[in-house]
Amino acid sequence: AASRVLLQAKVPADFETVRTIADYLNSLAVGQLFVRDDEDQENQRRLNTLTADQQMQLDGGIDFDELLLPPRQREAVQWLRKAGVRMSAGIKQGALNFQLSILEMDETDHLWESMRELAPLVKLSIQNTILTERGLATLAGLPRLNEIHLRNTTTPGWAFRHLTSFPQLTKLWIDEMELDDTALAAIGELHGLRQLRFRDTPLSDASFRQLAYLQNLS
Repeated sequence: AASRVLLQAKVPADFETVRTIADYLNSLAVGQLFVRDDEDQENQRRLNTLTADQQMQLDGGIDFDELLLPPRQREAVQWLRKAGVRMSAGIKQGALNFQLSILEMDETDHLWESMRELAPLVKLSIQNTILTERGLATLAGLPRLNEIHLRNTTTPGWAFRHLTSFPQLTKLWIDEMELDDTALAAIGELHGLRQLRFRDTPLSDASFRQLAYLQNLS
């Protein structure tokens, strides 16, 4: 039996076609669907209403209702899901892992205290929204967070210094953002990084010099 189905399309998408695919994947409880329409923002908003409710699964994915979690952690999971945070849970090498995605929210400061309870969090994706310094400071020190993806995210440069508090952070992807020297200097201190990607993010020669001491990038 399949544990994961991922369908990604970067072509004009008919709403009813996407609805049919999303309904089918949800009926199987195994699929993830990502559809992006860069040409028609109204269509993108309609598509988001379909994909927001789909069941996200990791390889080895499990249903949240089957998880035996400590009370505070279960309460945090329930609250975040009701708040619109997309979450998935899975088992890898015998360990429980969470992945979280925050998409297109006008305000996020109400989320961080609950997210701080999720010690099994390994991947955090924040897209088209605001990530404040308070948010990163609240999450500081999460023990297993190893991957962060920021896309079109409004974040003050000085907030990036909190990234050094994640002991397992090895992958940082930054897409469609404007980074100042303060942010780049902080990224340059992330010596545990093995993957660093900038896409559609302008960088000067001086910016690259800030990253010169990241010796573990592959």
